Amino acid sequence: MLTKPNCSDNEAVPTRWATVSLQPMPGSDERIVVAVAAVNDNGETRCLRTIDPTNVKAVFRDEHRYVSELIAFVADSLDTHLAHAQAFEGWAPPVEGVFLTAQQRAKAADIDEFLRRAASLSTIFYSDHLLPSRNRRRTGRQRARSHRRSRRRGISSGCIGH
Repeated sequence: MLTKPNCSDNEAVPTRWATVSLQPMPGSDERIVVAVAAVNDNGETRCLRTIDPTNVKAVFRDEHRYVSELIAFVADSLDTHLAHAQAFEGWAPPVEGVFLTAQQRAKAADIDEFLRRAASLSTIFYSDHLLPSRNRRRTGRQRARSHRRSRRRGISSGCIGH
């Protein structure tokens, strides 16, 4: 069970979550976690894409645009369903080769932080920059410092998804 560290039971809200997997080759056993989603007892719902666009490009090469659009379509479909139904039940993946795992239960005080942790434990393709910007506020000084460090290491400053 995932719980936020230093989270008292009074703050923690029962949360149900699941992952969404994509089967890249029909008939294969291979699956890639492309999203995590959660619904808590306060009525909050979230669906977070978990695969970085640069990884999609590296893995799917010439098909990366199509796969990125497919992932966005699936995640948006689940997000819309959760917002209306407040539950995973009744959601049918909009395309073949997409699977919703069994729901798991947890307690969390912050649904966004919970999803970040669940995503990082569910797939190696997850990157924190996939979080909505409200969860990664950095000052101009922090961005400049990060940019300088990246340049010293020879890492490109351009990052898809920012």
